[in-house]
Amino acid sequence: MKRLALVEPGSTLVVLVCDAGETYLDTVYDDAWLMERGLLNEPAHQRLHRLLAVFEESQRLAAIDHARTGT
Repeated sequence: MKRLALVEPGSTLVVLVCDAGETYLDTVYDDAWLMERGLLNEPAHQRLHRLLAVFEESQRLAAIDHARTGT
């Protein structure tokens, strides 16, 4: 809201409001539901899982290094 005064008249402003997603548990958070509708790209899904696994491993290794060195 503080930056609203900086927006030029006639501009388009987009606001995203996040929710917890409970209403989507049986749909967009369900891989089977997405696959039935052709909305899940399996190779992309697998790449994302691998990417997240690598990220989690990097966090684990960083925590170990931090505990060992204090930096």
